[in-house]
Parts: sequence; structure tokens; C-alpha cells
Amino acid sequence: MLPLLQALPLDENASEEERASALWALARRAAWKDSWPEVIAHLQTYINTTPGHDITTGIWLLSALGLQHTGQHARALQMLIHAQALLPEETDLLLAQANIEAHASTTQLALINRVFLRHGLSAVSALSSSDSRLDGLQAIHTATAHCSLSVAQARVSVIMPVYNAADYIVTALRALAEQTWPELELILVDDASQDNTLDVVHNWLKQYPLPLGKTLRILKQNTNDGAYAARNAGLTVASGAFITTHDSDDWSHPQKIEHQVLALLDKPQCVASISYWVRATPDLQFSQWRAAQRWTERNESSLLFRRQVIKKTGYWDKVRVAADSEYLLRIQAAFGADSVIEVLPKVPLSIGRVMPSSLTQLGETHLVTQLNGVRKFYIDAARRWHAATAHSRKGLYLTKDPVQRPFLAPETLCCEKKSVHFAHSIDLIQQSSWFSADWYSQNYTDLLKSTIDPALHYYHYGAAEGRDPGPAFSASGYVACYSSSKDPITYREALPHFLSIGHEQGYKPCPQFPGVQPEHSGHPWVMVCGHQADQTIFGAERCLLDVLAALSALRVNVLVTLPTAVNENYVANVRQHCHRLVVLPYSWWHASKATCPHTLDLFTGLLKQYSITQLLANTLVLDEPILAAKQCNVAVAWYVHELIESDSDLCTALGATAPYIQQRVAAMADLILANSQAVANCWPDKPSVIVPNVVNTSDYDLPFPRSHTLRVALISSNLPKKGLHDFVQLAQLLAESPHAISFLLIGPANNETTALKARQAAGQLTENLIFIDYMPTATVLAQTDIVLNVSHVQESFGRTILEAMAASRPVICYDWGALPELVIHGESGFLAPMGDIAQVAEYVSLLAADETMRIKMGLVGKNRAQQLYSPEVMQQALATMFQPRMASTF
Repeated sequence: MLPLLQALPLDENASEEERASALWALARRAAWKDSWPEVIAHLQTYINTTPGHDITTGIWLLSALGLQHTGQHARALQMLIHAQALLPEETDLLLAQANIEAHASTTQLALINRVFLRHGLSAVSALSSSDSRLDGLQAIHTATAHCSLSVAQARVSVIMPVYNAADYIVTALRALAEQTWPELELILVDDASQDNTLDVVHNWLKQYPLPLGKTLRILKQNTNDGAYAARNAGLTVASGAFITTHDSDDWSHPQKIEHQVLALLDKPQCVASISYWVRATPDLQFSQWRAAQRWTERNESSLLFRRQVIKKTGYWDKVRVAADSEYLLRIQAAFGADSVIEVLPKVPLSIGRVMPSSLTQLGETHLVTQLNGVRKFYIDAARRWHAATAHSRKGLYLTKDPVQRPFLAPETLCCEKKSVHFAHSIDLIQQSSWFSADWYSQNYTDLLKSTIDPALHYYHYGAAEGRDPGPAFSASGYVACYSSSKDPITYREALPHFLSIGHEQGYKPCPQFPGVQPEHSGHPWVMVCGHQADQTIFGAERCLLDVLAALSALRVNVLVTLPTAVNENYVANVRQHCHRLVVLPYSWWHASKATCPHTLDLFTGLLKQYSITQLLANTLVLDEPILAAKQCNVAVAWYVHELIESDSDLCTALGATAPYIQQRVAAMADLILANSQAVANCWPDKPSVIVPNVVNTSDYDLPFPRSHTLRVALISSNLPKKGLHDFVQLAQLLAESPHAISFLLIGPANNETTALKARQAAGQLTENLIFIDYMPTATVLAQTDIVLNVSHVQESFGRTILEAMAASRPVICYDWGALPELVIHGESGFLAPMGDIAQVAEYVSLLAADETMRIKMGLVGKNRAQQLYSPEVMQQALATMFQPRMASTF
């Protein structure tokens, strides 16, 4: 995707919204890589091409960060002042300015206080003795909040888990001690700390006794079980009418709890409130963990709830991270989506300390996994449990230490190994190592613009369609190998079957099938890689079968790889001509798509397992097999069937220009196997061998149709590039011919043929144009007298023309591409100048009038097919791969 994104801002055909989105995405990516000059360049282009009032907060924030990181403080400050004039209510812009003004601590603090004062909150001051600015924040003494409730009704229990927090626990303690809410029960749960955290707490309490109405209770855990186990321990002893939590490394504004409680008192129908926070380093440099539209976000650890909530929801889930998010969602599932109030949205009532050692910053539990990873999988599974369980007898109540896990969670998040009470099939798929959301989205390009979650798409649609869940599991291969009449397995059931049954029984996720051919001891091993094997088989796939037959005749040991096994007949035909077939997911190369490391490893493993000495890649669209061969010093013979310079559709499909694709093949291939001289000419500096498409002429001993009407056929994909409209125009030109001529348009139905049929029904096209659905070539040829190729794309060979020649049918083609290599003008058919439909019509008329000419040309064509394009010719050409002189050069 990266090259596409990089090209989009310069694309004149792209909309302003598309260009802006691309610049924002590129800037965010650059920020993630700490490439700040690149961030500035992208966002400056964005700002220069966007009206000021349409520039979002995130653009200003990231621009300021970029300028700050590159030492351009004055420019950053000027930009932020301008942005605040456009967006005067945006508190994050003040925090960004505080970053820039950090050299003057009083100015920085004044800017932070402007955020608070703007929303009716008290200002804070700074301790001059503090080692860090975050740890120096303290309340300016203000009156205690008025409360008409009794002590018991007003008490708030604050549960604070602590683990090795000696360096910063005082900041959290002071913030809670300075809370304006009059009744506070602080429950500090030490999670088996190994430092002097508790000594620090006790020493601080001796110096600064808690104010009246505030108490502290300390619980000690015997083992380090994590923050949520510690919270649960605190919850068992909490006595408050309201309960909340506080992280031991955070600071909170003195009015935070007051505002959250008053919000609930003001709305008795609500059961919980939540406030916002911002992340900062100890020296108060504010930012987000990723480039986003806002820095201030909802603080799920600030959740403050009424005591009665516990009766329905119980305790926190005992996992390593994200249980606060799950608990919030559980409350909303139990009491309704509107049961939780957001207090002072976008105002940071807490500051979260950014520390490299935090679980939010570690690889496997990093916050980025909220987007695609263990945090997301956990929350997705939780939502499904909520939806399935909310109205059950036990509801959503979770005990402190349940015998079973309530729902499936990623193993890396679980503190204990337990059986699972509820596991949706989607959870099993999403959390398995066999499903890869990134791979699935990139491999199936029709999903790139889809908003549906990849796991949901696979579960609801993709699995049934035979799509693979990731690079290491072939659904179609698994079904083909292990499904039986006794134990039938559908594509939809393949992965769940493997996860629940197959894995334990030793079934392979990418199965290997035995071929019919025996192993020839002492003979070389060749890996032949197909590029597709769908239900419809095209020329390149049919050519692959011919190649395998030739190699088996040469007594070469052949290992074949296919990306899918959905076409049972094709798989069976492949197995006839190889010793081993492996089905594993791999896709076409694309300029914007990164190589899949797992697929690369699979190919590398196969190359080593079978001691492969040469790899034959069928068509130029492959990637990982070639790279694996290069890594293993295996010679690469690249069988090319494309004249890439004239195939714009293929260039588009690969996201690259023809010269780039040609350079790529030249750099990676040791030998070019070209299906025509025209193809070989594209790589004049590379060793090449002409390996033409071949045909068994005996398979095409077909009688001519018994009809008084001459039948002229175009056999193609029925796309405009194949000369569809030239053929239609030809039919119209010869509609009044003195000879009875029908024009058979043979190929799959599509939008083009639907439109043509509508025109014919409206009387706009003549009746001599006949539409026939795609069918086997031999069946088609039995109905035809003459075969045409009027493609607007230069053909690299022209297999249909060869098959027509094998069937003794005269042919008419445009004189370009590789077709002149097949057809001898005036002997086996006619060659007309490209696009000269009148000349084609003249040749058709000539053949229509002279049956003897048709028969003679047909015989010449069949003889030419026998001599130059027989299976023996391909066998001789491929044998050169194994000749000592050739083998030494590639």
C-alpha cells in the first residue's frame, strides 16, 4: 500500500479528500518511525492545500511535534498560536504549546492551568523540590466540596494496586490526599513489590498525615498476580458507596473525584462516571502513543461506579491488561449504553505517566494491539460474551476467582490457564495463530476498501468462499486432503476442524499430496510453482500441466506448489505428473505489498527439505518462491507468458510499470523460459529458452460443423481488450454478406455481453451475432469453421489460435505480438494490420467463398502445430535446463 499512498497526493485524478487522507496517513507512518522531517514535509503540504478552518486538531498537533523534534520551536509556537485562533476550544493545542514552552517552567505551568481554569477547575502549583515536573504538581489549597450526603453515602473507595512503585507512589498519594471530595477511603494493594514501596508510603504518611475524612488501608498480596487481581482484593474490602481505581504512576487533578461523584448524584439513573486523561513524560511533555486527532482521551481506569453495580457485574477479569475496558463494557451491557456519564470530555483530569517499562509500551501488549492484536482480540471476545450472556440466568456477574474463564482470551493476557465457559467460533479463529488480519486484508485486495473487520469477514463470508485465513493454513488444501464421506469438512469448517480436532491428530495446515510419479534416485529435484488454480482454468494453468508432463517424461523429480486446491480436477491432473504436491497460501506479487516472512519461510523449508536444485516459476507474478530460491542459492527459471509492455491491466494489477516489472524479473531470474520469441526479446541480456505452448493434435481431430452457415468464432474472456467490439463491428459489416455467416462470441457472461445483448434486443445489433457461454475449447471448435484473434493487447503466444490450427481451422489474427510466429500469412491463415476491421472482413469473405481454401489452410495449420508445437518440442526445450552448459550458467 505504501507506493500507492505515496503516489496519491500527486495524482491529479484523486479527490482533495483522498489526497489529504494520504498525506495524513503518510505523516502518521513517518511519526511512528521517528522520521520527523518527513512528518513536517507531508503535513506542510496538507496545510498549504487546505483552508485553515478545515484543518483538524490532529494535523496541528503532529505538525507541532514534528517542528519541536527538529528544533524549530519558534515556528512551532507560531503555528500553535495560529491554530488556537482557529480552534479556540481545543485544550490539546494549549498542551502542545506547553511542550514548546517547557524551557520556562512557570510558563509551561501557566498554560496547563489555562486548560483547567477554562473549564471552571482550580489551578495547580508546582513543588520546587521535585525531581520531575509531573511529580511536582500539587493542589493550591481550596475548600472541600460541599456534600449534603451522610458520611456513608458520600464515601468513595479508591483502589490503587502498586508494584515496585517507590519512585513515583508519592505523586499518586498526594493527588488523592488533595482531592476535594470529603470522604475518601484509599485502599492500597501491594502486589508483592520487591522494592521499598511500602516504606516510602509509611514515611510519607508520617510527614503528611491524611486530612480528616480520608483514610488509608494497606493490603499485601503474597504473590505478584497483576493489577486486576490486586483490584479484586481491594474490592472485597471496599466500603464506599462509590468505588473507583487509581493507577500508582498517575497524577489526578484535585477535583477529579468530586466532579465524577457529582455527575452521578445529578443523574440518579446512571450507575457510573468516567473522566479523561492525557499521557506525559515525567518532564511534562504531552503526546499520544500514536499520532491521533486528539491527545486527551477517555481514561478507563478512572471509572467510578455505584456500589450496587457489583451485584450485577462482580469483579474485574484477571488478565494482564485491558480488563478495565472490559469492565466498562460489561457495565454498559448490564445497565445500558447510557448508564455511564462522561465527565468534562476532552479535559484531562488525570495525567498518565509514560514509562518504557509499562505494559502499554511492551511489544506483545503494546497499545497498538488495540488496533490489531491481543488487546483487540480480548475486547472483541468480551463483547461477544456480553451479548450472549447478558440475559442468561447468571448474567454478567464474574466472581473474584472463577473456576472457568468467562470467555476466551489470548494466552499472552491470561494470568492462569483455565478452561473457558464461553468461546464463540469467531474468538477461536481470531485468537488462533492461523488467522492473520493483516495478511487476509492484503492478500484479498477486494477487502482493502472494506470497513468490515477481517475476522468477521472470514467467519461470515471468506471461509465459505474457500479463502485462506493466513499464510500458514490452506483451507482448500486441508479439505482436499482430510475431508471424507465419513468425516466431511467444508471450507467454512476447515479451520475450526483443525483447531479442535486436526491439530491434535497431526493433520498438516498446509498438506502435502503424493503424486503419481515415482522418485527417480540420482535425478535432480525441481520445484514448479503455479500462480493460481481457481475453478476456471486459463492458458497459463493449462500450460503448467504441459510443463509437468514434459518434466515427468524427462524423469525429473518434481515438487509442485499451488496456492489453492479449490479445483479438484486440476489438482488431480497436477498430481498425475509430479512426485509431490504442496498446497500453501501465497499470492501475487504487488509493488505496494511487503513480502510475507512466513510464506518465505515455508518455501525455504520446502527447498531444503527436498534438496531442490532448480525452481521453475510459472508466470512473472510470483514473489516469495523466487526470493526463497535466491536465499537458498537455487537457480530460478522464470517461465514468462506475458508481453508486459502491452498489458496495462496486468501492470495495474501488480501496481508497477512495465519497465519496473521487467527489471525485477531480469534481476531475479537466472534463466528466462519464454513461450515465444516476442517474449524472449523483452530480456535480450538474459539467457533464454523458447518453451512454446503445446498441443496434442490428436485431441483436436474434429469434424467441421454440418451447417449451411459459416461459423466464425472469437473465443476469449469477452473483455474489450480482447477485441470484443472489433468482433461486434465485424459482424455488422458482414450482416449483408452474400454468404450466410454467423459470428459466435464465445466466453463468460459479463457486463459487456449483457449490454450487447440489450442492444441486440433493441434492434441495434444484427441477429448474426450469437452469444455462447464459455465451454471447453475442443467443444467450441467443433462448432466453428474459422477462429479469430483481434485482441487489442499484444498476445505473448495465442493458445486458442494454436488449438484452432490443431483442429484444422483457418485463423485470422492481427499482425502483432507473437501471433505472426504462429500463423503463416496466406498459408495457415491471414494476418491483418492491427485494428483494420475492413481487412479482417475481406479475409472472412474470402474464406467464406472458398471451402477448398479453408480446408487447405486448415491442413497446413494442423501440420505446423504437429511439427512446432507438440509436447515433444516442449520436452526438448525444457531438457536444456539440465544440460551441463546451461546448468552452469543459471
